[in-house]
Amino acid sequence: MLKSCFAPFVSESQDENENDDSNAPPPFFQLFETLVQHERFVDEASGRTISYGIGGDPKGSPILVFPPLSAKHRMLVMMHDDLVQASLKAICVNRPGIHGTSPSKDAVDHLNLVMQDALAVLDKLEIPKVGILCMCAGTTYALKLYTAHPERTTRRILGLAPWTLPADCPHSRGLYKFAANRLPRLAVGGLVSKMEMTMMGFVSKETIASKIDETCSEEESEYLKDKLSKSPHKQSFPQVLEWMMEDSSERNAMEVAVCLSSSQDFELDYRQVDGTIVIWQGDKDNMAPVQATQWLANQFGTPGKVFFVDKGTHSGALFVLDSRISQAFHMLKEQ
Repeated sequence: MLKSCFAPFVSESQDENENDDSNAPPPFFQLFETLVQHERFVDEASGRTISYGIGGDPKGSPILVFPPLSAKHRMLVMMHDDLVQASLKAICVNRPGIHGTSPSKDAVDHLNLVMQDALAVLDKLEIPKVGILCMCAGTTYALKLYTAHPERTTRRILGLAPWTLPADCPHSRGLYKFAANRLPRLAVGGLVSKMEMTMMGFVSKETIASKIDETCSEEESEYLKDKLSKSPHKQSFPQVLEWMMEDSSERNAMEVAVCLSSSQDFELDYRQVDGTIVIWQGDKDNMAPVQATQWLANQFGTPGKVFFVDKGTHSGALFVLDSRISQAFHMLKEQ
């Protein structure tokens, strides 16, 4: 299990031995904490503890970010400069069981609580409407909130390498379709979660970061180095990954179970998704097939516009490693 070296935020309980320099976080941890504000509160209506983060431009147009599988608010640090340039204030609500948010019971409960918690945060922040940025596995949650509460959105969605439910899509990879249609979803989720955490207990974060970097194309890797070197908040990719993955023991079996469910399980009607929908994805994405993405976009009431990055990968889209994806953030700004 990865050992935590993260100093708690002010809003969280302080370390008992806070004067011990050996427990002090690395300097770059302190930098990232200033870029992504973390909050935690108990929602009076539900009694649930909800954890969330805010990043980007504090005075910008508000958007809700639905991150990839088991990711949390710290994902915002990777896109901080992109958010600021697009004048966007990004809110990322940690999903049930992740970084202090109260857990869920099953896949349907998990998805509904994500929507409920997001609305509770918007109410707390007194934000009437938001644009939506969804990434990979975060797509299903985003679409459910959009179709159930369109009045709380600006009717603008930006999707990055969206996950398409394999139980729905004829173009999903065979292994995912088999797992979705033939195996107990929660059991599969638990197995995947345990395997990931076992691996992460023996592999350093630096190694994981280098492996993720290796999944990027040569063009994406060069763009990443240039992007980080030009950032006013100078940082390295391993440092970003270390902060993002700190306390990553919170991998959640429910997340995988949701990914293997069907839209019918969630009473999700793709035809109710309208407005302005833009999707960006790498044409070499090995996680989300491009045919599946095109299929999903065509299911919407207003078909989404899909753009592909030549030689782009799954990681490249999620980490915004192309200037055109970065520019696409501007479409979420309130008009």
